[in-house]
Amino acid sequence: MPRIFRKTHHAAFDRNLFTIDSEYRVQVDPAFETQSDLLQRTLVDRDGDRLADLRGRVDEDRLAEHNASVAWVTS
Repeated sequence: MPRIFRKTHHAAFDRNLFTIDSEYRVQVDPAFETQSDLLQRTLVDRDGDRLADLRGRVDEDRLAEHNASVAWVTS
């Protein structure tokens, strides 16, 4: 997947703390808690928010494969 996230968010994505669903909505692991103001503002508080269209910027098949491997993903 191309780097569409900053380093911190890329690491959080790789650790399955959040993902982007097929409708480009942020989904955060319901068990994820943080003391980081940055992650609270940019991930936890944005859970369910739809991102700008990422079509052409992400590999849709790879994202679907990633999401299928994450137990808590709802769609």
